[in-house]
Amino acid sequence: MKPYKIYYSLNLFRFGCFLAVFMHHASFFAQLGNWGVDAFFILSAFLLTKLLLEEYQINNNFNKIKFFSRRALRIYPLYFFIVGTCTFLAPIISFYIKKPIDFPSKWWYYWLFLSNYDQESHLFALKFLWSIAVEEQFYFLFLFIGSALCTRFWTVIGIMLATYGASVYINLYYSNKTNDLFSHLINFTSGIIAAYYILKFKVSKLIYVFSLSIGCLVAFSFANALLKNEHVTRVLFSIGIACVLIFLTQIEVRYPSVFQHNTISLLDYFGKITFGAYVFSGFVFTIFIKLSIFKIGSWQYILSSLLITLAISCASYELYEKHWLALKRKFR
Repeated sequence: MKPYKIYYSLNLFRFGCFLAVFMHHASFFAQLGNWGVDAFFILSAFLLTKLLLEEYQINNNFNKIKFFSRRALRIYPLYFFIVGTCTFLAPIISFYIKKPIDFPSKWWYYWLFLSNYDQESHLFALKFLWSIAVEEQFYFLFLFIGSALCTRFWTVIGIMLATYGASVYINLYYSNKTNDLFSHLINFTSGIIAAYYILKFKVSKLIYVFSLSIGCLVAFSFANALLKNEHVTRVLFSIGIACVLIFLTQIEVRYPSVFQHNTISLLDYFGKITFGAYVFSGFVFTIFIKLSIFKIGSWQYILSSLLITLAISCASYELYEKHWLALKRKFR
């Protein structure tokens, strides 16, 4: 398979998503966190689908083992390090500090990527892992539908949209579980369609894509403010962000020099450490809250917690994650 093209613009976008989630927890901007996570999901589906369709074009085959291996090397080493450390060290730390630590009673949910179904009140830092569980559930779904996406694309998309519609109906009339995979299918489906569009049509008219993305995001803003309907706003937001991803990748293809400046390179690096930053930020917030050093939401609290999170994430990436990521080359 040909070398994977890195889009610096998407790494910047990924870091922007992290900042949205971070600001939600640091300063109680609730909507920022929700839409930041949704944007993560859209971006993830976009990148996975682009890789899938490119591989199928070249090899006329979808190698599920290699696909799973690449995803596992990105997620599992750090994820299971965090979950394993908490599982085994939490009781020991609790014993020595003479204070209880609210560790999840259903700890196996975290080992099986089911933490999005854990509604108990427990260690705040672990609450961040729910979105990783949803994304991992999507990875397994993607393994199942990947081959069909290559040969019966719109049939699969139709089934996904119908499933999302059914989940909306169930949530409206029977339950209100919005942290499951099905409630976020519109995010993943939008990312899949955006990747298909780029590979199918190669070059788009940027002004049309830009106009559509802005239009959808403006409509999303009004719907969010006036309708207060989570499902309508999620659909509009997903379409808008999918168009933004198309726009960014097309800009980078046409004007690559724009993303070669030193400042852009630095922000691109922040994009690479985003996974670690997302995981570690929960622990940084937990420690800051326990120590009560700064008032939550103050600029001192936001800045200091952000800098510490980024420092830990850089160390994790350089000393631990990067060595696992280097193994991904064996599964191209």
